[in-house]
Amino acid sequence: MMKRIDKKTDKVTREIQEMTKDSDNDGLP
Repeated sequence: MMKRIDKKTDKVTREIQEMTKDSDNDGLP
């Protein structure tokens, strides 16, 4: 895992992970 991820990107990644966890939408922005 890269630790140079911007905080903004990290936040978006967490939101995407939560959305993916709830639904099977993989690869959605």
